[in-house]
Amino acid sequence: MPALDADLLRRDLTALLQQQDPGTYPYAPGEDDAAFQAASLNALSRLLPRFDEPAGWDHSLGSALRHALDCPMPAGLARQPGRRRLVGAMLRNAADPGRINQGHKGTCAVTCVEIYLAERKTAEYLRIVAELMDLDGEARLLNGDLLKRDEEHLRWSRTEAGRSPASRLFQVAAMDYAYPDLDYQNDQDSHVDTGGESTGSGMGLDEFDRLLEGVTGERWERLSTDDARVAERLVALGIDPDFLPNLRRDGAGIIRRSLAAGDPVFVTLEAKSDDTPISRRVGIHPLLALPHKVRVLQVDDAAGRVHYDDPLDPSLPWMPDVATKVESKDGRCSMASDDFFGLVVELSCHPEHLGIA
Repeated sequence: MPALDADLLRRDLTALLQQQDPGTYPYAPGEDDAAFQAASLNALSRLLPRFDEPAGWDHSLGSALRHALDCPMPAGLARQPGRRRLVGAMLRNAADPGRINQGHKGTCAVTCVEIYLAERKTAEYLRIVAELMDLDGEARLLNGDLLKRDEEHLRWSRTEAGRSPASRLFQVAAMDYAYPDLDYQNDQDSHVDTGGESTGSGMGLDEFDRLLEGVTGERWERLSTDDARVAERLVALGIDPDFLPNLRRDGAGIIRRSLAAGDPVFVTLEAKSDDTPISRRVGIHPLLALPHKVRVLQVDDAAGRVHYDDPLDPSLPWMPDVATKVESKDGRCSMASDDFFGLVVELSCHPEHLGIA
C-alpha cells in the first residue's frame, strides 16, 4: 500500500466537504447544508489525529478515508446522495457513534452492531463503509466473508427518517448478510424469499450472532428464553438441567460480568404476559410493535437502574407501560433494573461471560 499523507488527505477532504452541493437527499431533521458542512468538518478534525489507527486487511483509518474520497462510485450512488453526503455522514458517524440510528426501519439489530463498530473499531467501520461506496460494493469482513452493497441509488422516503445515508448503506448490506438465502428489500423493510414472498422484518438471534462474528472476527454466544425447551427435554430424560446457562437465572450476572470486563452485551427486550404482548412501542408504524434489540451500557446497582443504547434514538420511552427514562437525544435510556431484566428475552455476549470455554 503506498504511503499516505495526512495533510494532503485533510486538504482534499476539506475541499470536498466545502463544495456547494446540497443535493436532493434530505439532511438530518432540523439541519441545513451549512450545519451539515460544519459538523462534517468538525468530525474530520477529530478523526485525523487517529490517522494510523489500524483497520482490517492491512488498512488504516487514513487509507479508509482516502478510499472513500477517491474510489470510483456507481453512477446512481454518485447522483443520490453523492460522495460529499456519504463521506460527511461516515465521518460524523465515526466521530459521534451515538448519532447512528435505524430511522423508521426494523433494523434495530444491525444498528446496534453499527454503533458498536463505529465506537469500538472506528477505523474498521470507516473501511467497511468506504468499500461499500466503491463500484463493486464489497467489503471483506474480519472473518473473511464479504459484505455486499444492496442499493446503488438511495431514493429517500419518510421511513428513512433521521437515518444517515452511510448508515443506510451499512444496515441494508448487513441485513442481507445475516440472511444469505433471503433478499432484504429496503423499500419494503422486509426479507424476501426466492419466490418473492415477504418473510417479515427484524432479525433472529442466530442471524444476529452471524453478523456479530462477521464484522468483529470474534466468537459470540447466545442465550434465549427459548432455551427452556432444551431444559425440558433434559428433565424428561431424567437429567438435571442446572448445568446449562439459564437466561432468567443467570442473565443479570452475565451482563454484569461482560460490562465489568469492558465487553459489549446485546439484548432483546420484549414485554409478554402469558405469551401475549402487552406493551407497544410509541408510534404508529408496525415495526414499533416488534421486540427490540439494544446494547447494555451500564448496570447502576446503587440507583437500581440499567442504562442502554436504544438505536431508535427515541424522544419518548420505548415501552410506555414501563417507567423508562430517555437520558439523551442520542438514545441513551434507562429503566429500573427489575423491569429491564424481566424484559430480556435474548442475550448475545462473548463466550467466557456465558461460562463457555
